Amino acid sequence: MNYGIANKSGKPDFNELRKIICLAEKNSINFIDTASAYGDSERIIGDLNINHWKIISKLPQLSKYSASSIRKEFFKSLDNLKMNKIFGLLIHNSAELLSPNGAKLWNELKSLKSDGYITKIGVSIYNPDELSSIFDNFSLDIVQGPFNIMDRRIKQTGWLDILAKNNIEFHARSIFMQGALLLSPNVRKKIFNKWYELWDIYDDWHHEFEINQIDSAISFIKNEENLSKILIGLDTSNQLSEIIHSFKKKQSLFPENIFSNDIDLLEPFRWKVL
Repeated sequence: MNYGIANKSGKPDFNELRKIICLAEKNSINFIDTASAYGDSERIIGDLNINHWKIISKLPQLSKYSASSIRKEFFKSLDNLKMNKIFGLLIHNSAELLSPNGAKLWNELKSLKSDGYITKIGVSIYNPDELSSIFDNFSLDIVQGPFNIMDRRIKQTGWLDILAKNNIEFHARSIFMQGALLLSPNVRKKIFNKWYELWDIYDDWHHEFEINQIDSAISFIKNEENLSKILIGLDTSNQLSEIIHSFKKKQSLFPENIFSNDIDLLEPFRWKVL
């Protein structure tokens, strides 16, 4: 898909995907996060012939929740991925677990897990408050959610520590805030003008300490020990190379007191400019 606010190159072609996979393997990266709702990504992953990789996918929202419909969607994903099993399967929207069909949906995921088709099951969230309603009722293996310099809610609310104490993996996504943290000040201010004062402080900090935005974003993530996985989004192998290079650097500074709790800024689906 043409994804991400900072995406300038569009959807990667197959040759570029091959380069990305090759570079990732050379650097011991062997997980892919995907979903049946992400365009034709599952089919393309299958065409890449990387069934030795570990895949985490997400179940689409269904109009009918029955054991047969859930399994039909799951095995359709397996067929597209050309795999016999995957590492993880997540509920794409936690609200589905709170619906009248939530228990049925979760029980079927547990059944697929016990049958050996899935190693771990869990949920994708936008806001840590979602966990208050589902944590005690569902035996989660994985929670995937946003965590970055601007969005520290999973840490501030105490949920990151709670998940760690209960041996539940937290997979941090949006570590670059879909690219917003990496935009030039002029471009970003045009898109997020409502928060220009916050962005001015953010940009001034990077200028003062002479640290680039990728390094500060990654240093922030590396500073948190309770992360099981870190998701990165990219469009080209050059971007992956730059990210890997930053990860290998010695830990640098990051802005410790620059963040927001404004959901209109932190949750991309609320970005009206798009």
